[in-house]
Amino acid sequence: MLLVAAPAAGLPSSWDNENDEGLIRALQEGGLVVYVRHGAAETGDDDVTRLTEDGCAQITAAGAALADAGIDAEAVLSSPTTRTRQTASRLFPENEVTEEPTLHMEQFGDPETRDTFIEGLRTLLATPTDGGNRWLIGHITPLIMVLDTHFGADELPVGTMVAFLPQDDGRFTHVGNLRPDWGVSHLGELIDCENAPQ
Repeated sequence: MLLVAAPAAGLPSSWDNENDEGLIRALQEGGLVVYVRHGAAETGDDDVTRLTEDGCAQITAAGAALADAGIDAEAVLSSPTTRTRQTASRLFPENEVTEEPTLHMEQFGDPETRDTFIEGLRTLLATPTDGGNRWLIGHITPLIMVLDTHFGADELPVGTMVAFLPQDDGRFTHVGNLRPDWGVSHLGELIDCENAPQ
């Protein structure tokens, strides 16, 4: 299903695709843009809440599994919040994480900035990569607004990785999702996470 600026009737059929192996092969080949909802976080001040111990461990396992599968990051862009920056650095500890204001959830709730930020995120999803994978670490609200369809937190749990294939015409296709527990399933173990990165 092609995802464009026009309203969508519902989630694409690929949203429930259980073919992890096919998506892993596509990620190994590169050229995808992956939107990651940050890991499980504490409650509190929105910008400074940190990953919980379980959230950090789950994301760390996902990062180790990505490395084990030979999946790269051409670029890692993160919302400015603490929990997204922690998620980004746990997924790709060897990569530089670039703060991307376009991914900041608060801007999507402000009527004066919403349309500009929606268009900015669409551009990030639709712009072809240089051959690797572009990773966007953000929040659920921006993705709901960009896809212009309705789904809840149970359909995009914290830690879910949603892969898109950019098109040359400014659109993008949903390829599939990796579940939050994919890393643990791939490795066969949960990696301890004692201290989340700052």
